[in-house]
Amino acid sequence: MTKLLSYLTLPLLLLTAFACSSEDTEQDKEPTEIDYATTPGRRTIIAYITGDNNLSDSLSADITEMIAGSQSIQADCRVIVFADLNSKNPYIAHIRDGKMTKVKEYPHDFYTTSPDSMLSIYQWIIDHYPSSEYATVIEGHGSGPLINKDTIPTDLVTMHAYGTDGAGEVSATSTSKWINIPSMATVFSKLKDHEGRKLNFAYIFFDCCCFQSVEVAYELRHSTEYIIAPVSETPGEGANYKTMLPVLCEEKEHVANSIVNTYATQSRLCISAIKTDGLEALCQATRSALETLKKQKPSPLTLERQNVIHYFKAKLVPVLHDMQHLMKKNLSEEEYTRWLPYLKNITVNKHFPTINTNNSDLWMTGIGINFYQFRDYLTEENYGGISMIAPSDDYTAENSDINTTMMQLEWCNAVGWRDLGW
Repeated sequence: MTKLLSYLTLPLLLLTAFACSSEDTEQDKEPTEIDYATTPGRRTIIAYITGDNNLSDSLSADITEMIAGSQSIQADCRVIVFADLNSKNPYIAHIRDGKMTKVKEYPHDFYTTSPDSMLSIYQWIIDHYPSSEYATVIEGHGSGPLINKDTIPTDLVTMHAYGTDGAGEVSATSTSKWINIPSMATVFSKLKDHEGRKLNFAYIFFDCCCFQSVEVAYELRHSTEYIIAPVSETPGEGANYKTMLPVLCEEKEHVANSIVNTYATQSRLCISAIKTDGLEALCQATRSALETLKKQKPSPLTLERQNVIHYFKAKLVPVLHDMQHLMKKNLSEEEYTRWLPYLKNITVNKHFPTINTNNSDLWMTGIGINFYQFRDYLTEENYGGISMIAPSDDYTAENSDINTTMMQLEWCNAVGWRDLGW
């Protein structure tokens, strides 16, 4: 059972005003941290960084980029970072005006992927930096919807959604731990805004691999209005936050679209932004289409996946397939035409890398997916920018038993995979 370790606050940062001359007026004084706690802003952006792993240097560089980018944002947009990096105890810091001020330091390391710890950290930031709305940026390793038992050691299975929090957290024999999406959704469902109401993020930006999946989005549909995330793996350096931070402060009607456009100019990954209010309708449309397809197929319904765009593999077996391409491959033209508008309704923006003859513009992912192999399929007509798991006999216990674990996700039950023979 995970236990949140005790922490040390820095009360002087919350209680002491910055020095000023006697001639200074109240209007001229630089606001103290307690001023931020007592005067709600327009938006509080919470950057949750799990970097006690091999991404530590890259994520530390991201924080430096955020500090530089903070010189270009409005004062009513608060950027609060929680960071756990290699060889350092976790801390919370306020980034503004080109500076970083640590407002809370923890005396001991702990698992930042523990649901109890994550809940406590988010709620502390919300309580101390109230705003009219909240958003979060989540950085670390990711595998999106592919899950196993929470906080299981990484040497036993391949993928666990979000983490990984590094070895030696509790003792010299401790191992790296992850958190799954159902647990993350539970954490977010318990958050309260500064007036005690259930908190709903304006957006969640996952700057980590493979989080733009329909299963993840459906799990988090009650926690956020928009999800912006890569559907593929991402390069370790992630976004450039010097240019991204001002974008993260844009009005929420524009921010999802702008994040994709900004990331697309600096990276070669597949990324998209979706809105969550159409997910229920997409689920029902997908269920109806699959039920129609099942009448023509043997049980269990197994979707054709040959030459379908995919973004991740488990034990060399493709798992996360592009949802649009997968449905186009399997549905009749009539059914596909009926289904597609429901996917388009949730899609705000999407980007995929340019395919050229010499392949120089493409990034080879860590598990060997080279998007050049999809050069004949990676088109606007096929690419949806959101992945989906389709059960298959190819998935075995050696693949973390995907056919079984996927049934822990709300989408997989709501769309009716069990009724389709699984």
